[in-house]
Amino acid sequence: MKTLQDALDDEHFYICLKPEKEDGKWLGGVEITALVSDNHGLEPSELEDILHILHMICASVPLYESDKDVRDKAYKLVEKAFEETGQDAEYLFGDDYDEEETDASPHLVHEGTVIKVDFGVKN
Repeated sequence: MKTLQDALDDEHFYICLKPEKEDGKWLGGVEITALVSDNHGLEPSELEDILHILHMICASVPLYESDKDVRDKAYKLVEKAFEETGQDAEYLFGDDYDEEETDASPHLVHEGTVIKVDFGVKN
């Protein structure tokens, strides 16, 4: 019999969500767990970088709870992707979804001894 552990790839990093329940009913929260194999094949510095990304992804859930603007931006990104590709597709970062090209680098404006930094964020 194939177990869940057999199905997991050693080189993959997994985020597991467990619904918080009481009397069989979901309370609206989730327990977030990161699963990492000891056989990931990364150097210590590479592992540190990947784990940092993994923890940032996990931290997004409490961030959504505390910052309505961030939650709304993420919600709209997912909704747009669903509309364009359907819910069964690799909707967020797959080949079927082309995110609008943006220049993430700030625009610097020099005015004498003052440097203004414009990140292009529109509110």
